[in-house]
Amino acid sequence: MKDELEFISSMTETLIWPLIVVWSLYYFREKIRFLLDQIKTVKIGSLEAEFQDLSISSQSLLFLDGIARKNQWTFYEERRDDERNLGPAFLSIAKDLLTVERGELIKKLHQWLSSKDENLIWFASEIIGYFRITEMENALHILLPEERVGKLKKHQLNCIWAHSRLTTMESLANFLMKTNSEENQVWTLFVFKQMPNDDANLSYDKRKEIIKKFMSRVDISGKARDDAAKIMSKIN
Repeated sequence: MKDELEFISSMTETLIWPLIVVWSLYYFREKIRFLLDQIKTVKIGSLEAEFQDLSISSQSLLFLDGIARKNQWTFYEERRDDERNLGPAFLSIAKDLLTVERGELIKKLHQWLSSKDENLIWFASEIIGYFRITEMENALHILLPEERVGKLKKHQLNCIWAHSRLTTMESLANFLMKTNSEENQVWTLFVFKQMPNDDANLSYDKRKEIIKKFMSRVDISGKARDDAAKIMSKIN
């Protein structure tokens, strides 16, 4: 991104290549769109300079905003096949924002949750759940689907998980017991594998109790039952 912005900026310093500048803006439109949306007073020739004038926290939030739109990211090492691990560098950025600019991060989380972009909603819930940001409980609660029996979208499931991290994991256990969707069941079961072993709200005994109760259901079969059995064997 930096090299691309330098390229665009340097070309605008001369009037010889106006058509090339227009072409470049069109070609790179997707990569700089999220910057242009938020930097309202941009002058094309000084785009990079104006970005650099932002505070470090604002730059970090702007960067995370662009990254979040691309995939469903997780901070956990254990991840599902359709998730991407952000790694320790991004975890450090989020942690620093939470420590130094908590108010700004929370404002951004509200924006992401109110977005129509499912990846942004996912990322907001991932940050909220991972760091247990209790100030966001009500905002998350509003997004929880009323009907939880049928198949849900991934960002909805992540919101349910995040909300359970702010309240009690019992709510996630209850969801696992009630949903009839095998996709929901498999996704939720993975949580008990994904969460770290030192999670105080999800001890080995608690995990064992939840999985055992789920396996007592007579209406589950296939991958959900197989996954539950594998998790139970590791807990034992």
